[in-house]
Amino acid sequence: MESSITKIAVNSLIVLAILLVGASIVPTLMKENGSMPDTNQNITDIETTTSSTTDVVDIPVNTSTSTSASTTVVKKLTDETWTWVKTDGENDIVVTPKNISAFTITLNATGTINGTTDCNNFFGTYKLETNELTFGPLGATKMFCENSQENDFMNILQKVTEYSISEDNNLILKSASGTMMFR
Repeated sequence: MESSITKIAVNSLIVLAILLVGASIVPTLMKENGSMPDTNQNITDIETTTSSTTDVVDIPVNTSTSTSASTTVVKKLTDETWTWVKTDGENDIVVTPKNISAFTITLNATGTINGTTDCNNFFGTYKLETNELTFGPLGATKMFCENSQENDFMNILQKVTEYSISEDNNLILKSASGTMMFR
């Protein structure tokens, strides 16, 4: 009996180590294979009247006027944690999270995504071009949680094809299955 418990504990530690090591080396391997952007890119908050460079993934969201000149205030899409507010789905069905603070996504400037649900953490990659946003395969921890909204959230998230930032600074992710709103 004691050896069975020991084997289970050792196997659990091995699985945990594989998950932790795998999550930390995936971005490195992907960069070496050319499927991730260069992490040395200069991606910063900016204030300009136009946003024409292709290396910047920031998006203009508000126009404010000062006494000296009009400037566009840019909110960073990357390296911000966005919290899921609702999904407007097919047939006018609106889905809201039971626990709003549980569902988050963070798009890292390195081309990786990580986030949380009401049950697990997830991670993966994304591709960003103009208004188009797609997610690569997403991995997740595998805890079971009764009455979780995780499957609904993840299914729509993986089908996202485009994004925008609303005038009130909400992140809007669109797919054929619905429109997700994050704050």
